[in-house]
Amino acid sequence: MAISSYELHGERPLYAYYGSSMFIILTLGLLGNTLTLIILFHPHHRKKRMTSMMVNLCAADLLVCLLGYTVAVSYNTTDFANTGEAPVLCFWLAIVNCVTGLASIASLTAMAVLSYRGIARNEFSQQNRMSRKLEVLLISGTWIYAIMLTIPPAFGWNRFIPIPSRISCHPDWYSSKLSDQAYIIYLTLFGFFIPLLVIICSFTGIYRYIKNTSVPQGMADGSAQERQRRSIRKTLKIVIAMTMAFFISWFPYAFSSLVGSALGHESISPAYSMIPELMAKASVIYNPIIYVLLNAKFRLTLLNMLSCSWNRVGDNSTDDSDLDNGSTSGGQEMFRNTVGIGHAREA
Repeated sequence: MAISSYELHGERPLYAYYGSSMFIILTLGLLGNTLTLIILFHPHHRKKRMTSMMVNLCAADLLVCLLGYTVAVSYNTTDFANTGEAPVLCFWLAIVNCVTGLASIASLTAMAVLSYRGIARNEFSQQNRMSRKLEVLLISGTWIYAIMLTIPPAFGWNRFIPIPSRISCHPDWYSSKLSDQAYIIYLTLFGFFIPLLVIICSFTGIYRYIKNTSVPQGMADGSAQERQRRSIRKTLKIVIAMTMAFFISWFPYAFSSLVGSALGHESISPAYSMIPELMAKASVIYNPIIYVLLNAKFRLTLLNMLSCSWNRVGDNSTDDSDLDNGSTSGGQEMFRNTVGIGHAREA
């Protein structure tokens, strides 16, 4: 017996709520990430150390909006009950959502590790921006990593199925087959817990470094070293805020899916399953907001762009961070100043 779209989506008010919420997320995600991408290619921002990874994050968010969320509209306005167990659009939605989400996790992990190596281990380059070779390796690596974690269901290791509310699709978390459960372990271990552990370790190392690095006596509060310390802290606030926003968005979905996998069936009702799904999808709107709130020069560039003053960046702003000056160059200046003071005292 065929199932109607009404039965698939439950009560119409909930379906309307999901549709209106997705419209808001899609609009804000496209607008915010498009503006962010334009600003990151501004001459003042595009040569900074973290810009390439920020562009990669924007690209992932834009791709899921354009190739995933727009397709979801078609998926949810058509009766797919008669198209078989694995309709093409269901498969496509799952692939796009998984690949872009995992690429974002990999980008945030890379940013955390770069911050740690640049600040805590004094591994500084002579220029603000990473070498082109390293950028290509990091960006291509994030997408290869995401594809390697996502593609197995296409070859029979697990499968993609509709989520309980039937508004989107995901891997089969509820299968009792040992091989399917092995894929879930593989996906969650390498796609969530290991990146989270790496990020926590990186930020812990940075915190210890900053805590144990004191300003030498005799250095004024307005000295170059103190300014660079403030720059590093501002950089970390942005990277940490981006990471926390992403994981907070995805945690309810990951938790409910893992509980469902342990139980062997859906852990929450179809109606309530919309909530973690929407929270995860809303992750595309947070990064532009974080950039605007925590980075003065990014905010000023945006205002100048909107007022058609593209070439005016606002050099009078003192709110610098790696997104403006590069955390590694800031740490390098701190290191040089500290060494120089030590040599002077020895003399």
